[in-house]
Order: sequence, then C-alpha cells, then structure tokens
Amino acid sequence: MKSKFHTVGKPISVIISLVMVLALAAGVIPAQAAPQQIILFTNCAASNTIILEADCDALMDLYTATTGASWTNTVAVDTIWGPGGDADPCTWYGVTCNTSTPKRVTQIGLYGNNLDGSLPASIGDLTALTNLDLGFNYITGALPTSIENFTNLKYLTLSNNLFTGSIPTEIGNVNSLVDLELESSGFTGSTIPTSIGNLTNLTYLSLSGNGFTGSIPASLGNLTALTNLHLGDNSLTGSIPEELGNLTEVYYLTFWDNTLSGNIPSTFGNLTKLKYLHLENNSLTGSIPPELGNLPVLQRLMLYNNQLSGPIPPELGNLPVLQQLLLYNNQLSGPIPPELGNLSALQQLELNNNLLSGHLPKELAGDTALTKLTLNNNPDLYWTIPLEFTALTLGELNYIGTSLCAPNDAGFTAWLGTIPLKGTNGLTCDPIFADGFESGDTSAWSGAVGANIPQGAYTAEALCKLCVNTLSAQVNTYGLKVRVPDKKPHFLTDTSPTAETRYRARFYVNIKTLKMSNNNNFKILMGRSDTTAPFFVQVRKYGLKYQIRAAIRTNGGTMPKTAWVLLPKKSVPVEIDWMASDNLVTPNGYIELFVNNVSKASKTGIANDTHVIETVRLGLTSKIKLAFNISGYFLLDAFTSDKTTYMGP
Repeated sequence: MKSKFHTVGKPISVIISLVMVLALAAGVIPAQAAPQQIILFTNCAASNTIILEADCDALMDLYTATTGASWTNTVAVDTIWGPGGDADPCTWYGVTCNTSTPKRVTQIGLYGNNLDGSLPASIGDLTALTNLDLGFNYITGALPTSIENFTNLKYLTLSNNLFTGSIPTEIGNVNSLVDLELESSGFTGSTIPTSIGNLTNLTYLSLSGNGFTGSIPASLGNLTALTNLHLGDNSLTGSIPEELGNLTEVYYLTFWDNTLSGNIPSTFGNLTKLKYLHLENNSLTGSIPPELGNLPVLQRLMLYNNQLSGPIPPELGNLPVLQQLLLYNNQLSGPIPPELGNLSALQQLELNNNLLSGHLPKELAGDTALTKLTLNNNPDLYWTIPLEFTALTLGELNYIGTSLCAPNDAGFTAWLGTIPLKGTNGLTCDPIFADGFESGDTSAWSGAVGANIPQGAYTAEALCKLCVNTLSAQVNTYGLKVRVPDKKPHFLTDTSPTAETRYRARFYVNIKTLKMSNNNNFKILMGRSDTTAPFFVQVRKYGLKYQIRAAIRTNGGTMPKTAWVLLPKKSVPVEIDWMASDNLVTPNGYIELFVNNVSKASKTGIANDTHVIETVRLGLTSKIKLAFNISGYFLLDAFTSDKTTYMGP
C-alpha cells in the first residue's frame, strides 16, 4: 500500500491572517490595514462563485455519509469541512482544487482520517478528480457505480476499508487510471471483474487481501504497462493465465496465499524486468519451467508450499542477482543441479521437504553470499557434505532427515561449530568414491574392462555392453545399463581404495528385465586386492524369484557365503559392509548385506586379516559359466563407497 496523502497543510488564508496579525502588533503595518474576518461556509449555493456547486455538494455528501463530525482532522480542529469551516471548500483538509473559474476539485486525500460509513453516489460528480485517496478508514457498503464518471482519475486508493459486495464492472471505464490500490478493502466472495483489463494505462494494481474467488482474468494480460501486480491473500482458483506473460514491464508479481492450480506459465520467461515472483502457498502442480532462468534481474523466487514436481531446472543457475530461492514443501525430485552454484548473490536456498536425491554438489560452495541452506527431510540426499562448504559463512544449516553425512575432518567439524542455527543427523563418513552417472557417461570411473570402452560409454544401444542413459536411471537423471550379450565379463573399475581394511559400498540395482534359468548366477560387485577377491556379491534366480548374497575370503582362501535373500524385481538399494579382522586371537572379520535399507544376512568371526581392498568392480564382474543361460540386461545406479559409515537409506 502506498498513499499519496499523508499530511495536508493549513489553509493559506489562515496562515496569511496570522502573519498580518503579528505584523500589526509589531507596528509594521497600520491598524487600518488589518484583514477582514474570515468568511465562514454556510452552504454550497453561497459558495458557487468559488467552486462548482456540484463539486461542493459531493464534498458535503461525503462528509455527511462518512460521519464527518468524527473525522480525525475535525476532532483536532484542523481545517474542518462544512459549517464552521472556510467558505472556500478548496481550503478544507485534504482537498485540492485547480485554478479554473469556478474551481474544480482535483484531489482528495483523507488517508487514515476515521471515515465511517458508505460512499455517496454523488462522489461520481467529482469528474475533475485526478487523485482520490481514502485508504485506511472504515468505509462500508458498496463501491458506487458512479465511479465510471472519473474520466480524469489517475490514482485511486481505497485500501484497508470495509467495503462489501464486488468491484463494479464500471471501473473498467476509468481508463485514465494509472494506479489502483484496493488491497484489504473488504471485497469478499466476489470475482475480479474482467473489465479491469480495459485499464491499459495502469502501472500499479493491488487487489490483495480481499477474499476474491474465481479465476484470474486473462484480460489482465492486456495491462502491458503494469510494473506491479498484487493478487495475494485471496481465494482465487484455477490456473495462472498464459497471457500474463505479456506484462513485459512488470517487476513485482505476488499471487501468494490463494488456491491456484495448474502449471506455472512458461510465458513468465518473457518477463525480463521481473525482480520479485511470489507464487507461494498455492496448489500449483507440474514442473518449474526452465524459462524462469531467462529473468536477468530476478532477486526473489518464492515457490514454496505448492505441489510442484519434477527436477529443479539447471537453468535457474542463470539468475545472476537472485538472492532468495525458496522451493520447500513441494514434491521436487532428482538431484540438486550443480548449476545453482553459479548464484553468487544468493543468500537463502531452502529446498527442504521435497523428494530430492543424490549428492550435494560441491559447486554450491560458489554461492559465496549464502547464509541459509535448508535440505532437511529429503531422505534420498546422501553421501558426504563437500569440504568446500567450509568456505561459506552460514547462519543456518539443516540436513535432518537426509542421509547426508559430515566428513570425518577436523576442519569441517570446526566449521560446523560456527553455525548458530543447525540441524544435523549425527552421521559422519569417510568417503572413498561415488558416481551417480549424472555426467552422462562412465568417466568418473578408473576404467571399463571387457566392454570396448576405456572411458565413457557408447550411445548406440546395439554396440555397448555398459550403456549410460536416461532410461536406465533409478535415482536421478542417468543410470547404467549392463547388457549380457555373451558370457564374458564386462565391468567398471574404481581404484580409489588404498589398502582399505574396512570398506562399505551402496548402489541401486534393478534386475526385472534379466532373463535367467533356474539356479544360474553371476557376480555383480567384487572387491579385490592385487591378486585375490576379498569379497563379492552374487545374484541368482531360484524358482520364480531372484536372490542375492555376499561372500568373504578367509586367510586360507575359502569363501564363506551368507544366506541367499530375496532381491525384489524392482529398483532397490543394496549395501555391503566388509571388514578385515584386526584381532589375531579372536578373528572378527565380517561381511554384512543390506537390501532395501535393512540388514538381511552376514558372516562374522572371519580370519581375514591378510586381505585389503584396493580395487572394486561393478557390473558383470566375472565370466558366466558355459552351462548357464543368462541374457537381457540389468540396471545399476548411484554407486557410493565409504570407509566406515552406513550410507542408507
């Protein structure tokens, strides 16, 4: 709300009289030059040589209809209206006239003046008005249809009153309006008239806080001169019209606290002067349009408390002056785009209560102005918080309800202690290696064996054995398809482990399209030292079901195996925890197998202190027996390894 009238001066005749009285007392002017007594108002007919009688009548009707005797300025004896006031109504509090003969009222400013009652129809007779400000009063009843007579009106402020009924459609005839402020005016249970779309000179339109129902008129897209459009805190329903993408001068859009549904229009990408976009607290669905990344001066993007789904568009990383990105309480999924690390002006990034997954990109450390980061309640965010984050000066960090873990690093621990407001999950980790294939290839791995690809992956489906593509994704955007065209091994290798005596790995697997004969099996994950395999994970078909188990090598070379456990024919996380014994008297080496975040089987008390992990294979890690009949493919995704910490869920 903005008012054009907040103070009004004393009438000029009173000021002149006071000056002359003082001059007379001082002997500056002779006594015979003293001014005549001020002529007081009697009625409008008597003042018709000063002001147009119809204007005077309209002023008196306004005074009478809104309990003028109780107005704030009247009680304060501050240039009162009507009887007891000046004979020239143009000197009354809040009234401004032009210099025509007779004078015409051009402005009325009674902002916060305790007006109480309904506006008279005769107010429409003030046809020379350019500015009418009656905001912050107690005006009741309907807004008179006679307002259509305001053919010169540019500024109309009726905000914060107690009107009833609807805005008359006749308002669309006041096409001289530049500024229309009706927020919190009491127009409950009515719709926004489509005729407002005729006011093509409007630059400022505020209808917030009125309880308007129905949809946003598409005709508002005609208001191409608008710089501000405020429709928040109503009961509006339906979708946001695509036509609002025509408002190329607008820099402030607020539609918060409604029940709007449907998609965010992609045409909002045309609003290149937009600085503030508030769509929070609605029921919007669909994805965030990537076209919002085309808004070069956007400072605030508020989309929280909706039902938005799909990924966060990487294009939002193109917003150079964005300060607040609030996307919490939606159904957004997929990874956090590393491109968001380009937002050097960003102060608040709130992504909590979504379905985001994958790793926390280290690139977010590039948001050097960031003070608040909330990630809580995204269960599928996992692995380590990047050490690069210690360059940020955060006032708040929350990752409760995620599988993110704090790196086992003294510097990180010290940095975490400097954050005043924080919510942590207590997890720590010693990460080794992770790849969710979001690069679109296998380049993060040390190599690929038996698949004719030293790095990367073929895109031609018929040629590759290890294929990275979007159709194979189980967690984010990309995943790995392992085809089984023959019985030869083909797998990815990771050489990050360094003589590890404790090794944990987690990955997603989906075997639903694999074809196997009964009791056929193959190895899907293998840990190796220079010459041996200290552990492996194996899959088999048993009857109509698929099963999985783990095996651990002893110092003597035997391979005790866990029990076979059910492997659902859908995407599930699998995790193993292997440890070499550190007790020669009572061996305590073990391997434990988790399926779908639940410990399912283990082998403990193993004497395996001579073994370490130096290389890991993922895929079809050993050749298939000649007698076996296995074909088709299986999917792998979101591989993560660590020295000590459980990484689920």
